[in-house]
Amino acid sequence: MSNHRRLQILIAAHAALMGSTSAGAGCFIGNLKRITEDVSINVMHGRDEPREGADANATTMDSDAEIFIDLSVRGRSDAADGSTVPRWLQALSDLAAEVHRELLAAPDLGLPWLFDLEPDGTEAPRTDGDGERIRVTLRTRWRAIYRHAYDDPSTGV
Repeated sequence: MSNHRRLQILIAAHAALMGSTSAGAGCFIGNLKRITEDVSINVMHGRDEPREGADANATTMDSDAEIFIDLSVRGRSDAADGSTVPRWLQALSDLAAEVHRELLAAPDLGLPWLFDLEPDGTEAPRTDGDGERIRVTLRTRWRAIYRHAYDDPSTGV
């Protein structure tokens, strides 16, 4: 059996981000373990709902899937020389910009049935630890608009 199209989107986003961001091998899909890398990305999904106006008699259906790209950095809470910005905040902002540029460079991720992948906001950063080695995670939300067969979400036009 083929993978659900939502999972195919996660795999494609992971591949794009792993090969082009500073997280590199620290890029995961659906990781639930404690992250040890200094810089990491975790790709997961959230809600997945039919688009408005879905027809039960249709052979295909368009869906909106929520994709979470969790960005995590471990860094010091002090500022670099000559800056007022904490090191972790600069690292997190740099990583967020890398991810944004990469995903918007090819918003179909090379998948012909993925119509668009668009940014849908961020949540407040979560912190773990304090002092010298604080870990901060920022959840970014993306919306994937895709098409699949009405009776099999792994296939379709």
